[in-house]
Amino acid sequence: MIPEKVIRLLRGEPREYYIIDGETKLLRPELYPHGKDKVPILCETEEKLPIYKGYMSGFRSIINVSDEGYIIKLKGIGIPFKDVKPIYKNNTIYTYYFTNEYIGTGQLMWGFMTPNEAEEELNNMIMLRELGIPVPEPIGLGYYDKIRLLKVKDRYELTNKIMSGGRGELIKMLEESTWEQRGACIFYKNISDIRVDEILYGLLIPKVDKIINIKEVKSYLKWLGSSCGYNLRLLHENGIIHGTVYDPSGFGIYTNSHLANHVVGLEETYITDFHLTRKIRGKEFERIKMEEYYALWHVMNPLPSAEKFIIAQVKRTTILNAPEVISQMHTWEGFQAFNEIASLHGGYYRPGNIYEEFTESLIEGIEYGYNKMKKYELERNMKRKMLMILSILKDAFLELYGLPKGMERGREVVDIVMDSKKIDEKTISRKINEIKGRIEELL
Repeated sequence: MIPEKVIRLLRGEPREYYIIDGETKLLRPELYPHGKDKVPILCETEEKLPIYKGYMSGFRSIINVSDEGYIIKLKGIGIPFKDVKPIYKNNTIYTYYFTNEYIGTGQLMWGFMTPNEAEEELNNMIMLRELGIPVPEPIGLGYYDKIRLLKVKDRYELTNKIMSGGRGELIKMLEESTWEQRGACIFYKNISDIRVDEILYGLLIPKVDKIINIKEVKSYLKWLGSSCGYNLRLLHENGIIHGTVYDPSGFGIYTNSHLANHVVGLEETYITDFHLTRKIRGKEFERIKMEEYYALWHVMNPLPSAEKFIIAQVKRTTILNAPEVISQMHTWEGFQAFNEIASLHGGYYRPGNIYEEFTESLIEGIEYGYNKMKKYELERNMKRKMLMILSILKDAFLELYGLPKGMERGREVVDIVMDSKKIDEKTISRKINEIKGRIEELL
């Protein structure tokens, strides 16, 4: 079970959220932290509502850490960020509906789930647990009866309108909208909420080899990768995909199979997020299995050059997160042609530095776990020790580069910041000594 101090280290201070009247359907009512006729919401409001606190998890969820160390997640309850928060007024929630967002099917309710999405995820969780797959335990669902929506293309269009001073106009349009829908959220218990990708950012810190034992880190990464790869294989062995859909425009694929959808605890990992999970078969299943396998190598992976390992090492490539391919390949046939060419030139990518060696260790673990259906052995105390150390490194890394404390992910942003912000040797040395002190104190 996860100590709250580790969650606080990774996510920063708890945030406030509110409780409003609503309907719940609870499988484990004793685990739900609020009344059965109350639902949580992250919003902007002028009304006097009961206030609670929890740690952020992604953009639209809150977690509470129990005294026993397990996590209670309240998912799909709104948005906490200024100017884009849903608004709660006179028993009505006002928010946006994206018609062409690059997530899932491209259509989503900003901050919330549809009842169908929430119910589908809950049912998938139940099914996977019955199969013995390590997934969270569902607690139940919450429903928002009255959500008024304004259609916007995507979050970038929304942000641009707000940045250009158009928020007042958007709010007016929201209030004048007559389109109303019912919304939902889901609650579940998990061993952790620490995403595998988020603890990897700390390994990007300059001169990391002067801070930690590289051999121990590589052993941990192999275990971590093998656990994630093993869990994905369990899904595939049961004819189930984690959740991958082809972009209707033909420009790529959206997948749930990535490191941010695997959480790591002190001794094990669980797989999460099942709103797109489904059983399929035939050629489509075989094709999507491969996409999900390779996506796990590099999507949401902040360690460098994972895509190069895919292209060179496995004798194929994937269109996922590969702009240089997307810009040239506009059809499935075009991608197949590119794939055939790539397969002729497959080989082994040799790491050029310690950071790429970390990538290699993680990928080696994923391969081992998925293909052999085994996990690398690692002592229990070493798993605990490395999770704590990587959490400290992540916090120090964000501080060193002036990134927001509690930032969970943002690979592209981190790459830009690291390229543009050069840290002098004196600052790096001071930070290394500080980190060593924190690690010694911890251990």
